[in-house]
Amino acid sequence: MLLSHSCGMKMVVNRDNRVTVPAALRRALDLRPGDEMEFVLCDGNLLIRPTRQGVVKDRPAETGSQA
Repeated sequence: MLLSHSCGMKMVVNRDNRVTVPAALRRALDLRPGDEMEFVLCDGNLLIRPTRQGVVKDRPAETGSQA
């Protein structure tokens, strides 16, 4: 699945200064609660990416709904 900035996904920073990663991106990256993310500021843009040690690729699939 290819998702990029051209998809136009916009999120709002809430009053606790948090943003929610859209479900489509969580599924595409197999992100789960507790996964470690890296924040990089580059030329005025914020890049958010999972760290390699923070995302477990060979974990069993969870049962139930994925939000």
